[in-house]
Amino acid sequence: MAPRNETDSDDPKAAAAKPRRTKASALAALEPFEAWDFEALRPPRSRSADYNEQRLAARRRLEAIAKHTAAQVKGDVKLDVRTSIHNPFPQVNGGRVERLWAYLTRDKASKTRLRKTLGADLAKDLDQAYKNGYLCVALEADAIEVSFRIHQDGWYDGRNLVKRVAADGFQPLLQILNEQKKWPLKFQGGQMIWNSISMKKPP
Repeated sequence: MAPRNETDSDDPKAAAAKPRRTKASALAALEPFEAWDFEALRPPRSRSADYNEQRLAARRRLEAIAKHTAAQVKGDVKLDVRTSIHNPFPQVNGGRVERLWAYLTRDKASKTRLRKTLGADLAKDLDQAYKNGYLCVALEADAIEVSFRIHQDGWYDGRNLVKRVAADGFQPLLQILNEQKKWPLKFQGGQMIWNSISMKKPP
């Protein structure tokens, strides 16, 4: 582990702007992202536990967005919210945190119903949350991502999506996503709100 602030020692600007101490538990819902939410993910800071507090604050901002989005989903659909870990942990993230995310996936009751339909073998896809299709909001040092993802081992959801698109095209999926209220992505000093999705076939 690097000594405290060693990662900033050769950067005069960074040295003059130490991480602002934030009580993450007190963050308001949908508080705007700040510069340190991203900078704490940039190497070599991404490997230092000195920035755990900044990454925890960013993680909780992502979680607030995910929970807000889950609350806006229409109909009988219920989604669970999960988040990544914010501290460098060799056994999990190789001792570095270069990406933080929150995601929404099937809740336990939905998995139970689907298992009865799929049978024991196919239902194994559902055991780990990330192997289900999920909506994701994520941060990296130079990027923010809002996406729908299916893990390469999520065989059922992957095949189901391929068949639906082949039969009906992309429009039904886009309509469902665009019917949700605005994705609340806010930044300090301004905001970006993404409220429309388009999808084109690759050339």
